[in-house]
Amino acid sequence: MRDHALYFGLALRTRETSDWVVKKPAFLLLLVSLGALVPLGAWCLRHGIAQVRAGTLVGGANVESTTDYGNQVYNVKGYGAKGDCTTDDSGAINSTIQAARSGHYSGATLLLPKGCYATASTVSIVNFEGLIFEGAGSGEGANASTTSLKWIGASGGTMLAAVGCIGCRIKDFVLDGGSSAGIGLKYTGNLENGGLVSYNTQIEGVLARGITVTPSIAPNLGTCFWVGDLNNTQVSESSLRNDVCELSSAGVYQTGVNTLNIRYDDMSMSGVSVQPWCPSLVLAATRVVAW
Repeated sequence: MRDHALYFGLALRTRETSDWVVKKPAFLLLLVSLGALVPLGAWCLRHGIAQVRAGTLVGGANVESTTDYGNQVYNVKGYGAKGDCTTDDSGAINSTIQAARSGHYSGATLLLPKGCYATASTVSIVNFEGLIFEGAGSGEGANASTTSLKWIGASGGTMLAAVGCIGCRIKDFVLDGGSSAGIGLKYTGNLENGGLVSYNTQIEGVLARGITVTPSIAPNLGTCFWVGDLNNTQVSESSLRNDVCELSSAGVYQTGVNTLNIRYDDMSMSGVSVQPWCPSLVLAATRVVAW
């Protein structure tokens, strides 16, 4: 017998995974474990039902605190990610992203608990509205816990790509390129492929470091944050805030005539090869390399 959720609402079994997916109403939710194949705590963690105190052992794994904001929370460790800094977790993280799409096209939270997630291929967030992609912290400021993605893939690769994101939040983790990645985070549109433009997205509390190898696209410099679209799809009304670039070739590269109204607030750069552009040139240019 497996766990069930009893409440005033609906529990639905998804076609894609045969998992129970709880559509939680705003009023009363009562979770009752009826026994035994899947521990209720682990099931709740995987499907984002309830809040778990930091450090609590749930389903045999020590997890960080997370809150269900009214939509599902998808924990990458529930989909096979190890976070041991050695195992290639890119497939498990991308599977979690796809599971979030199956359950919620809009509004899901993807959680990466504290740990070091080795990735040999690009983690891709493609065509989402309202997705929250959230780590436990980048080690900067108040974020003492750390979630990091560590690149172990081919030289010059892209670590994280957000392609067609409307109202997304990408926050609180480290991108460790290991002096081998070419792009830390690429934020771009996808309209030419039948997908979405990108706008109203926040990228905050992300630390990218060791992005030094030449990627296959301009500016042909290892770049922490690559923003825009080479085919001039709209990328606009978005912000990078409290982000950090360390020990890399270039901090920010912005491209595209329809890349508009991108705010860079409280960005910090250190050990970056490319020198700052004059602010007037940055504002006027369609292609920008900053810091």
